[in-house]
Amino acid sequence: KFQSFGKVTDVEIIREKGGDQDVSKRPCRGFAYVNLESSNLDECLKTFKKTRWRGRTFTVTIAKRHYMDWLRSEWEEAEKERKKKLAEEAAARERRSKQLIHQRQRASSYLSEESEHEDALPAVCAV
Repeated sequence: KFQSFGKVTDVEIIREKGGDQDVSKRPCRGFAYVNLESSNLDECLKTFKKTRWRGRTFTVTIAKRHYMDWLRSEWEEAEKERKKKLAEEAAARERRSKQLIHQRQRASSYLSEESEHEDALPAVCAV
């Protein structure tokens, strides 16, 4: 029935837990997920709203994001943030290192200038 609104890419029928080892033989819990590639999704939702099928009334709505998909995206975002923070810390260490090198060079040149000036001063002798 959904094929008239677009390409059905996946169907997941939610079944009862436990029981038979063969999942397809377990009773349905009363809902399923249908992934549909459709440009006419609103029409599909209107058409199937409160539809009767095999003695049951069902409603078609847009599902919430799957928990594992959400969790995966959270992990990816956290990894991006971690990498960004590490890169910022590395850049800060690099800047600090350059500052220290520059300060040492300035101090070294200052000290060498002082020693050059000491040689130029006349020696004072006490009598």
